[in-house]
Amino acid sequence: PHGQAFLSNQPKWIITPIEDIAVTSE
Repeated sequence: PHGQAFLSNQPKWIITPIEDIAVTSE
């Protein structure tokens, strides 16, 4: 879910990798 927070300030293209990594980390 961390990616959603970035969505507020970051573009969608960065959300995809970040969200994927966040899920793996958690």
